[in-house]
Amino acid sequence: WIEWALHGKEHFLVIVNKVYKELMILGLISFLLFCSEQGPLLDDLDHSWIISFEFAHILLFFIGISFCLLSVVVCVLVSRGRRSWDAYERYDIQELTAYFAAKKNHTLKFLSGFTPKGQAVQFRLLKHVFIRSHKLPPEFHFQEYVHNVMLNNVDQVLDVEWTSWLAVALFTLAGALLNQLYEWQDDHDSSEESTHYYSSTSTEESTHHRW
Repeated sequence: WIEWALHGKEHFLVIVNKVYKELMILGLISFLLFCSEQGPLLDDLDHSWIISFEFAHILLFFIGISFCLLSVVVCVLVSRGRRSWDAYERYDIQELTAYFAAKKNHTLKFLSGFTPKGQAVQFRLLKHVFIRSHKLPPEFHFQEYVHNVMLNNVDQVLDVEWTSWLAVALFTLAGALLNQLYEWQDDHDSSEESTHYYSSTSTEESTHHRW
């Protein structure tokens, strides 16, 4: 359904396919963790490692959800930007000039830059400077160019490198080691309390026998 809705929008289809790929990697890792939990491997391991496997499942789930939400938000922002740029092109130059000429106060002129007409002026100036510096024809479709550049940047941002997966693995391993150290410290404190209790009991018994 998603591919049908994005038919003809090649850049968005590339982003969707990239999301599919990363989710497949997350699903494969999660499936391997599930198989490890069901197999005889964990029977010989400490309980803290089993908790670490569950922590890894939860971490992978939140990574997948966050990645999908980030992709949707970025695509929505890019689409809104394209619609805004098209709207800026429909403004008449005389109308924009008269709008800024009516602002006599410097503060009002500065604040008017945050209005739709002010942003339209900034966009038209940016377009003019870009076309002039690159010696392009006046009919150059600047908003289409910016839209494609942003989509290419989004495609690069959503490309998860192997170092990111390594960081997730190290983070999971660090959580397992911290949990192991915590349980070891807890067991050590419990053994010290037991030793102290038994030594106190033996001291009292020896004192009682002396009397």
